Amino acid sequence: KELLAKINPYRIWNAPLLRSLTGFVLFMATFWRFLFAPDLHTLEIAYESIFLSLQLLIGLALVAGFFPRFVSGIGLLLYLGAFFVFPFMDVIPYISLAGIFTYLLIMGDPTLPNVGGFFKAFEKVKEFLKRLEPHAPSILRISMGLALIIGGAYYKIYEPGYALEFVRTHYVNFLPDIGLNF
Repeated sequence: KELLAKINPYRIWNAPLLRSLTGFVLFMATFWRFLFAPDLHTLEIAYESIFLSLQLLIGLALVAGFFPRFVSGIGLLLYLGAFFVFPFMDVIPYISLAGIFTYLLIMGDPTLPNVGGFFKAFEKVKEFLKRLEPHAPSILRISMGLALIIGGAYYKIYEPGYALEFVRTHYVNFLPDIGLNF
């Protein structure tokens, strides 16, 4: 309880950090022509410019803090839409993005000014999302855990070629450099 009391004042930074970092990753992935990640290379799909433009707009809006709930809803739809374009097993390891978008959709960003009057028609939606707020951290935590489990199982057991190629092309064994030879 003592630790929770100490970290509780910093909880307000959860949404802005998650929003900004996710937006930055989406923004950068657009210029590398990925939809979310390198596995989802868009040069191989039809309507590439639509997917990349939407990802770019979502990334910029999240970084700028422009209607994060609405933009996160669009991001969740973009993630779900990827299942129609890419193979299921290429998209599912990035379920953490679905969790991030869902978290931001539910929680919004309390550090941003409230523009509720602008969206009066969505007051019932906002009330519904308010009831879901206690579940948002669990949704995020579970999606992150699933991403680690699915990614680990898929890339290490089911399709080890990805991991072997990564190890072959990247210098990852740094232990001898620091004097640890096993």
